[in-house]
Amino acid sequence: MLVDHHCKQRRVKRRRVHNSSLTGHDFTQYLINGHERLTYDLLRMRTDVFLELCDLLKREGLLRATKNVTVEEQVAIFLNTVGHSERNRVMQIQFQHSGQTISKYFNAVLEALLYICPDYVKVPEPETPTPAHIASNRIFYPFFKDCIGVIDGTYVPAWVPVKDHQRYRCRKGFIAQNVMAAVGFDMLFQFVCAGFEGSANDQKVLSDVLQNRGIYNMQVPEGKYFLVDVGYAHKRVIHNFIMMRNPNNDELCQRHYHEVINIDQEDNEDDAVEDESDSQYAYRLRDIIASDMWNASANRRASAAQMMQ
Repeated sequence: MLVDHHCKQRRVKRRRVHNSSLTGHDFTQYLINGHERLTYDLLRMRTDVFLELCDLLKREGLLRATKNVTVEEQVAIFLNTVGHSERNRVMQIQFQHSGQTISKYFNAVLEALLYICPDYVKVPEPETPTPAHIASNRIFYPFFKDCIGVIDGTYVPAWVPVKDHQRYRCRKGFIAQNVMAAVGFDMLFQFVCAGFEGSANDQKVLSDVLQNRGIYNMQVPEGKYFLVDVGYAHKRVIHNFIMMRNPNNDELCQRHYHEVINIDQEDNEDDAVEDESDSQYAYRLRDIIASDMWNASANRRASAAQMMQ
């Protein structure tokens, strides 16, 4: 009897964890109807853009409002989390929901965005005109008239099982993914590859993407190329540009032929020799562009000097 009475007392004393008068729905409406800076600071986009995104996901049938959580609140949970790298517990307090509910709608929005991703994140078509940023700048044009963007990688912190820590530990010392992205001169993403271990180097990531070894496959349009840093410069992402500038160069054609033949070899010694040769190959291309740009600049200066005389 005493145990029974004690248990009943404990049940009576239990309090609801999320008992704020400002519910998740009310908080979302506060953001939407408040000052435009609120949504920009918290959700990282303007209010009209946020509402347009919610309407799109509704029209496509990717998200539906439930009894307790509207589509706007679902999207707000996701954007707040990724925009500020917030933890699930913080979102529980912010939106007054359980951790399970927060996780459920975070993943629902994530799947919806992945579904529409191909419509918004894509490599330009071959007939795409020269980017305005290049065409309108005499320093860059015509040297980079076929350049459609740049490629680089970054380390994004990740949570993985302890047994995988060694594979995901990057050269900077923390657990991360090596994420590769291609971005156009209009500041729009054209391709993103995530999921590679932090220990994977940039060359490995790009090679797998170009050869369609995994779930990612990036096709570089014929006659176009991307700018890359030294971590990528010796790979085929710029081979279109190389062959275009030197179509009759036997040495370059032979180099390209051997690269295609040896691209899938896994022998470490052969790969090391190939990487060194490819790096020299890319440096030569860089020097050609630099020389052309220097000569053009010298000609402009000479012309200006003659006009002043």
